[in-house]
Amino acid sequence: MATPWPQVAAWPNDPREHAAYLSDYLRKALVCIDSAGDQPVPKPLVKTMIAAMSVLISKFQNTPDLSAVVQAITTIQSDLKTTAETVQSTAIKVQ
Repeated sequence: MATPWPQVAAWPNDPREHAAYLSDYLRKALVCIDSAGDQPVPKPLVKTMIAAMSVLISKFQNTPDLSAVVQAITTIQSDLKTTAETVQSTAIKVQ
């Protein structure tokens, strides 16, 4: 008897959760395909897998590049340090 196909639920919005859910789904689907032998894979399930992978790829493509975020934070930190030093220097001169 063939292993039943995994049930599809709503895909999580968070990319990491989506990736974990998709990985689990694909692992279960592979077990079903292996146990089905020469039986064809149902077209709706293939469409589900492709759609889920496509959405996940899109989520990662729209995720900000962390190196750019780190660079922006470093620039802001440097600007704040310069501003603090300027304020301190000005305060000393005023006194």
